[in-house]
Amino acid sequence: MRMETKKTSKDKSTPAPQRDYALMHRITDVAYWMALEMIHLANHRPIKEKGEPKVGGHPTACASSKHILAAIHLVMRKPEDYMACKPHISPMDHAFNFLLHNFREPSGERMPLEQRQLAMRHLRHYSKTGEPVFQSYHAEADPDSFRYYPSGSVGIPPVNALYTSLGYAFAKDHGYELNEDPTFYCIMGDSEFREGSLMEAMPDAGERQLGNLVWIVDYNRQNLDGTRILNEEAFGGSDADRICRLGEANGWRAVKLKHGKIREKFFKKPGGEELKRVLDQEITDFELQALVASQDIKLVRTVLGKKSAKLQKLLKEINDSELKEVFFNFGGHDIEGLVEVFEEAKKHPHRPTLLVAYTIKGHSLKCAGLSGNHSAMPEEEELVEMSKRVGTSHENPFQDFETGSREEKFLALRRKELTDGIDRLMQEIAARKAAWVEQAHTIDFPVDFDITALKFSPIAHTQWMWGQIAAKLDRLAHGGAKAETQNDRAWAQVAKYFMTMAPDVGSSTNTSPNMNGKLYGDIGQEDFEAEYGVKDTKAPDVVPHLDKRSGHIRFEIAEGNCMSAAGSFGKFYYFTGIPFFPRHDHL
Repeated sequence: MRMETKKTSKDKSTPAPQRDYALMHRITDVAYWMALEMIHLANHRPIKEKGEPKVGGHPTACASSKHILAAIHLVMRKPEDYMACKPHISPMDHAFNFLLHNFREPSGERMPLEQRQLAMRHLRHYSKTGEPVFQSYHAEADPDSFRYYPSGSVGIPPVNALYTSLGYAFAKDHGYELNEDPTFYCIMGDSEFREGSLMEAMPDAGERQLGNLVWIVDYNRQNLDGTRILNEEAFGGSDADRICRLGEANGWRAVKLKHGKIREKFFKKPGGEELKRVLDQEITDFELQALVASQDIKLVRTVLGKKSAKLQKLLKEINDSELKEVFFNFGGHDIEGLVEVFEEAKKHPHRPTLLVAYTIKGHSLKCAGLSGNHSAMPEEEELVEMSKRVGTSHENPFQDFETGSREEKFLALRRKELTDGIDRLMQEIAARKAAWVEQAHTIDFPVDFDITALKFSPIAHTQWMWGQIAAKLDRLAHGGAKAETQNDRAWAQVAKYFMTMAPDVGSSTNTSPNMNGKLYGDIGQEDFEAEYGVKDTKAPDVVPHLDKRSGHIRFEIAEGNCMSAAGSFGKFYYFTGIPFFPRHDHL
C-alpha cells in the first residue's frame, strides 16, 4: 500500500470549524436566482442571427444540484482541486463563480465586474468581437474553466477525472515536482450513472486506491423524458441502494445521503424513529416522486398515516408547516450534511468516495418534481417573486452582495482562499510550462533512435520496432543505458516523460521489455511467484511496483479505460505543466 501519515485519535476528535450554514443557504438562493436570470435572458434575447447556438437551459437540473455545488464552492474546494459537473447544471456553477470573482480573461487576468456581468448575459451567445460568452455546457473557453472538464458528453468527465487522479499518483511516485494534493469532485445525474463508461472505470479507482476521487450522484429520480420508474423488487431496494452496492463491490466508500439535518433532528423525537422507517422502507422512489410533485402537505400527511398506524400520534402533534419542512428536507439540499460527507472522504486516502445525494428536481420552483419539468422555464412573474424573496433586482440581476454585508464578508474571505490561490497556482503552472518549452527548444531532436531492423529482416515489423524504441527510452530515462551518442543524449533529456499503457496486450505488441518488472501500481499483494519459485521467465513479470522504473500502466481487457487514461495523461501538461507522452498499444 502507498504509505500515508496515519491520523491519530486526536486528529479525529478535532472539532469542526464553526460555519454559518444559514448564511451559505442565503448565498445559494441568490446564486440560483442568478442562474435562472441567466437562462431567462438567453431565451428572451433579441432575434438570434443565423449560426448562433440554440437557446434553452435547465432550471430544474440547476435546482437539484445547487446545494451540492454550494458545499463545494463555499467550503470544500481548494485552488488545486478539479471539478466535473453534469452538463445541465452549468449556469448554476457559473453563478457561484460570478460571486467568487472567478472569471478570467484569456490572458488569465481576473475580469472586472462589468465583464463578469457581460459574461452572465451571454449564455449561448455567439462572440463576434471577443466578448466573454458561455457555451451550452462547461467548455474550456468559458471564463471560469480552470480545472474543469468539458461536459458535453455525459459519462466522460468523471472518467477523465479518475485518470487525471491516477496521473497525479504516477507523477508523485516518479519524483516529479508537483506540490499539490487535489481532490476531484464529479457531479453526475442518476440517469447518467447508467453510462457504461462510469461502471467500466470504477474498479480502476478502487483497485488503484484513488482516495482523492469523489463522485456525487444527483439523485433526483428523474431523467429528461420524465420520472424514472425502477423495478425495486428486482433491485432489492431503490436505485440508490443499487448504486451504493455497486460502489462497495468495486472498492469505493459508498454513502447514501437521504436525510437533511432537520429530518435527523426530528427523528430523535418520540415517534421520529418510525417516521424514518416509513421514509426509508415503505415509500418507493416512484411514490416519493409523486408526493414531491404534488406539493400537497395534506396528501403527504394522509399517505404517511396510511403507511403506519404508529405515526398517527406524531402526525396529530405537528402542524402542516413543520411537517412540510421535515418531509422536503432531503440530504442533497443540506449544505452542512454534504460538507460532512466531503470532509469524511478526506480521511480515507486509499478509497474513492461515491455519494448518492437525494435531491428534488426543480427544488423551490412551482414545477418541482413534475415529470416533464426538465426544460421547464419559470415565468417572468415567478422570477420577480423570487427576486423579492431573496432581495435582488430583476432589472439588474448580476451584482455582488452589498459591501459590508455578512454575505459579502464571507465571500471576500472565501475569495482570498480560493480565487487568490488559483491565481498563484496559474502562475506556477505557467512557469513550469515555460521551463519545459525552454528545455525543449534547446534539444536538437534526432530523426531516429539508432536502431536498425535490417539484420532482423524479415522478422522485424513495426510492432517489433516499437518494442525496441520503448525499451531504449526506458533505459535512457532511468540510467539503464549510457547515453553514448549524440542521439542518445538528446533523447535522454525527454525520455522520462514517455510512458506506455496497454489493455492486457503488452506482451503481444512487443512491449514486454518495457513491462518486465516495471508495471506501475501497488495492490498490496506479495510476489508469491517469486516466493514459490514459479516465475515464468518467458513472460514479462507483471507484479506492479511503486518506483521510478515502473513506467508501464497495465489494464485488464478494457480498451475504453486505456484510451481514457491515455487522453488524461496526455492532457496532464495542460493542467499542471508536466508533459507526459503516453503510448497506447493494441493489436
